[in-house]
Amino acid sequence: MNNNYRLVKSCLLATLVLMTMPVQAIEVITTIKPIQLIALSITKGTKEPQMLLPAHSSPHDYQMRPSDMQKLQKADLVFWVGPSLERFLSNVQETSPESTNWIELQALFESEATQSQIKTTENSDEMEHASEHQQDHNHEGMDPHIWLSPIHAGIIARKIAATLIESDPESTQTYSDNLAEFLKQLQKQDLSLKKQLSEIKDSGYYVFHDAYGYFERHYGLHHLGAFTLSPDRKPGAKRLQNIREQLESSDVRCVFTEPQFKPSMVRAITEGLKVNTQELDPLATSIALHANGYFMFLQQLADSYVACLKK
Repeated sequence: MNNNYRLVKSCLLATLVLMTMPVQAIEVITTIKPIQLIALSITKGTKEPQMLLPAHSSPHDYQMRPSDMQKLQKADLVFWVGPSLERFLSNVQETSPESTNWIELQALFESEATQSQIKTTENSDEMEHASEHQQDHNHEGMDPHIWLSPIHAGIIARKIAATLIESDPESTQTYSDNLAEFLKQLQKQDLSLKKQLSEIKDSGYYVFHDAYGYFERHYGLHHLGAFTLSPDRKPGAKRLQNIREQLESSDVRCVFTEPQFKPSMVRAITEGLKVNTQELDPLATSIALHANGYFMFLQQLADSYVACLKK
């Protein structure tokens, strides 16, 4: 009798311990920082998502390290843009644990439902320019810089929240509340940036690589050209000479560099010309890891455009 009592008591105690133990937080990894910043807004109050790529690294030419593989092996959720941006991950999924859920965000924008949603928020002019810009990226498929559109950011945030709720239903209310707050702030900031950027809509400029199409179309900016479509494909001497001639003959107010790549090429082309230069950072390198980080990132982009084009 005593032995049975002890056995039952031990089982009850073990069950109580298991019930009172905190549920292990899910491990979330994003490949690049802008996606991490959106995820940080949604996970506020829970475990912070980690980023795969180190600061100042570009996904266009990144090489995987053993420590990266270890991170991915431990992840429950991996949010990545897709193979057109993070080519180094194309074969990694095949060796990752079955328990790891890979979410390709670019695939969201290839569906008819999402395209219909975007069309209802953009006017016909912007959609026409979007189609023209898309043709420039057809050699590699869809423009992968999806995080640079406020509209896309809202769709990405909804997907992240839905995936987290499915994986961690106990925190559903937290994710839902955070998503609502993110979308509300995104709409408010979008209106503010439209007003700020309207002052420089007619000022022409060149960018280092053709990454900013979604941002530029959304705010109606006057993009004149890019040094290269993709930074892992350096322009040849003939292309650079053509750019130099365009900078000399056209109304170009600014040429933008990027912190992920040495500005020596841009400096050489613009030497002796009355053209301003400024840094644009599409990967939010200097932005603090904060629940409002994505909004700080959009503001930094807008400020960079204004600073160079109003000089």
